[in-house]
Amino acid sequence: MKKRVLLVVAAMSLLVAVGLTGCGGTTVADPNAASSASAPTASMALSEVSEDNLNGMITYLKGNGVIKEATTDMKAEMIGAVSGKMVQAIYGDSVALVEIYEFDKDNLNESAQEVIQNAKENGKFKSMDGELTATLSNNEKYLMIYKDVYTDDTNRPIQERLLTLFKEFEPTGTSSSAENSASSTENSSESQEQENNNTSSATAESAAQ
Repeated sequence: MKKRVLLVVAAMSLLVAVGLTGCGGTTVADPNAASSASAPTASMALSEVSEDNLNGMITYLKGNGVIKEATTDMKAEMIGAVSGKMVQAIYGDSVALVEIYEFDKDNLNESAQEVIQNAKENGKFKSMDGELTATLSNNEKYLMIYKDVYTDDTNRPIQERLLTLFKEFEPTGTSSSAENSASSTENSSESQEQENNNTSSATAESAAQ
């Protein structure tokens, strides 16, 4: 009889535990889950990157396991940049938001020059959202704004690796956004010129007939 009572009690306890979990109660933590940030193991060399632009930067950082896919297009023109993305760097159960911007170094407007200068000298720049902490890449073509809910060393290992990879990004023998844009414009002009020539030839032939 006692064994039956114990079995009933055990079954009821199991049902209660399952019921609490289904209603949004706290579940038991996965013993294999990481309790703190650790350096990623993924690795991608600069020689594997085909573009020296924001897309190439995102590919490089993702290939090294420090960010997820780009999630949001940013209004890059607000700081004089040519493009910008917000991405997520995930550490265990916490999320850090990272904004990355690309500048056309050969065509910097006043806003871009001011942002780059302030970030270079003070590690900060003023925006509509107030003063923001920012990091420049070594070639000063890219700027990162890092936002983490933790102010201690909780996410320090991946944060440091993320910043190192970001700063060193400068692939060789690749195309940039500015070059791609110029090439696209040139190709468009050539196509238009060819079309005009074809039209002129057709008109001339028609008139000759």
